[in-house]
Amino acid sequence: PDPIDRIDWPVPAGWEVKTPWHLLDDPRWASLQTKVNEEDPRKSVYSMRDIIENQFRSDCGERQMLIFSIHVTTGTFGVFSVMNQVMTALSAALYMNRTLMFFTSDGHSWQFANSTYCKDSRGRYQPWNCYFEPLTNCDPLRGKGGFGRPTAIWLHRLSDITTGRFSRLKHYTTDAVYSQKVFFGYLGQNPPMEHAHMAHNAPMAGFLFRPVA
Repeated sequence: PDPIDRIDWPVPAGWEVKTPWHLLDDPRWASLQTKVNEEDPRKSVYSMRDIIENQFRSDCGERQMLIFSIHVTTGTFGVFSVMNQVMTALSAALYMNRTLMFFTSDGHSWQFANSTYCKDSRGRYQPWNCYFEPLTNCDPLRGKGGFGRPTAIWLHRLSDITTGRFSRLKHYTTDAVYSQKVFFGYLGQNPPMEHAHMAHNAPMAGFLFRPVA
């Protein structure tokens, strides 16, 4: 049998979504201040408070979203590869002032987060939540088909995400292919190559990787 079938999947009761203000109990995060580096966004530092407020909203219905997806039917995506991609996507979301969400294209089951088990209290597939606490309290309206498929807009330069057609989209869905040049070239550096990259990544990692209790 497939060894994946023998894993005891973590299934929290209902996945109650709580704003993770407890992260600010750590004095390192409580005292951190946001410092944006316009010349090299990979060296920007976002405070834990600003990250939480970006992801946990009271205006979900009006909020612009960045939906990052993986196309699990066309390739193998390891856990650490996806963690790297989601961290870079969070960096991009903060830069763009959008709330980040993570899904698989068309809701297909990711081999490391079985869709039979990784569901929220409303029965919706949430692969991230099988490992970590939810990224956000927001959720977009999901159509019958095509949800999680990348919006066919290639990103080539930073200005592509702040002006023109892109900036007017309420929900923008992308993946590591369409966004590679901008997200992974200008907005994220993992593994970090300088101390400034480490300072950029650390609070995002502290927010993202909150293990399911």
